[in-house]
Amino acid sequence: MLNFDQPDTSAVMRTYRMYYGLEFEDVDHHFGYFQVDSIALAAHIFCPQEPRGTVIVLHGYLDHVGLVAGAIRACVGQGYAVAAYDLPGHGFSLGTPATIGDFAEYQSGLETFLNLCQSKLPAPYYAIGHSAGAAILIDYILTRDEPLFAKAVFCAPLVRSAHWRGSKLGVFLTGWWIKSVPRRQFQGSSDSTFVERLKTDPFSLRNVPLSWVKALFRWEKRLQRYSPSDLPVLILQGNHDTTVDWRYNLSFLRQKFTAAQVIEFPGAGHHLLNEAEPYRTQIYDNLNTFLTE
Repeated sequence: MLNFDQPDTSAVMRTYRMYYGLEFEDVDHHFGYFQVDSIALAAHIFCPQEPRGTVIVLHGYLDHVGLVAGAIRACVGQGYAVAAYDLPGHGFSLGTPATIGDFAEYQSGLETFLNLCQSKLPAPYYAIGHSAGAAILIDYILTRDEPLFAKAVFCAPLVRSAHWRGSKLGVFLTGWWIKSVPRRQFQGSSDSTFVERLKTDPFSLRNVPLSWVKALFRWEKRLQRYSPSDLPVLILQGNHDTTVDWRYNLSFLRQKFTAAQVIEFPGAGHHLLNEAEPYRTQIYDNLNTFLTE
């Protein structure tokens, strides 16, 4: 189980940190599981000496904590503690791969994790979410009168996926006999090294269950009814993103987050946190400035 007081020095975690570039000097790494209903989720805590606050980092669909290592490095480098966990059926977490019954289950996981972090990690609290991780944060913020976070960053946020209407029609026509479809691509970044590593990633998930797609459709319909929020939000979006319907999503999120700052990166893809230079420097400079100003 997750132990905030005892860093993980096991050989397995040393190998994991080295593989994903998560080795930091004078930063304790805590790893363990926490229980959400009947599923055990795997959590990572990176805690420097005397942290100035805490950043919750949520990865995207079909990804895992190791693939948001860039965001973790950026935040630890600014003196923040970072808390992240693998979503159900992703990474080290248990559960049926890439499957969720309803997006409300994501909220149960986030609420449980935040309660754990509040008792052990210092305020103020911030959040960074990529793609589906951003969707989880959007849901949380818009459904709470007083969300825990002082600020939030949405990277290539998911509201609607690309080819939205075609996807809904396809699920309607074939969803009764097809249970999953192959992952459409291992692209999303102009960094060819990252793309090649993504293809052979040990935690790579290669199929999308249609039950997850149906859950996304139901969640998006609920999202339309939520009242706007004035929480300070930074939205980072590449305009070569072929995973989400980014034009619609930006328009929608500007209405739902009245204090949102939106920065577009011409030519950048969906995996913004793993983009090549010069995007990478621009993205992390904007992220760091927003959190620390």
